[in-house]
Amino acid sequence: MSSTVSEILGWYGSDHPGTLTNLARLLNAGALGGTGKLVILPVDQGFEHGPARSFATNPAAYDPRYHFELAIEAGCNAYAAPLGVQKIVRAIATDADAIGAGGLRAAEQGAMALDRLTANYWKVAPKNEAAGAALDKVFATIEDPKKYDAKAFADSVKDFQSKFK
Repeated sequence: MSSTVSEILGWYGSDHPGTLTNLARLLNAGALGGTGKLVILPVDQGFEHGPARSFATNPAAYDPRYHFELAIEAGCNAYAAPLGVQKIVRAIATDADAIGAGGLRAAEQGAMALDRLTANYWKVAPKNEAAGAALDKVFATIEDPKKYDAKAFADSVKDFQSKFK
């Protein structure tokens, strides 16, 4: 780690170790890694004015991966997008059949994503007990690899999404 990054991290000594770790990752990534400077690609087009107005001249931009690949190719330290928790949960639920069909490992990844999203969301919003119980049911579908059922997984994710408000 460069002395510049160490000095910057020292300014935040009272912060949580996880925060410092993430800040160090940002400061050490990209073309400017280690210099103490950050370049973050903010992508908010398509949210404020709608995707057609923002991306029509560059159809590749409709694919969210395009933006994050652009950030990597440009040497940015980070990429920021305004996808809210509700939108991400909805996207996972929309793809629940495909995720479930991808097998147990894909289902486990989907369940863990939902778990982390909701855990962080419920730190700032009131916890929804019905959604918590529905999330438990999602995990119950992946508990025993021998009994894994893709349809049961997908149905439980959709049920969770319907209760997550």
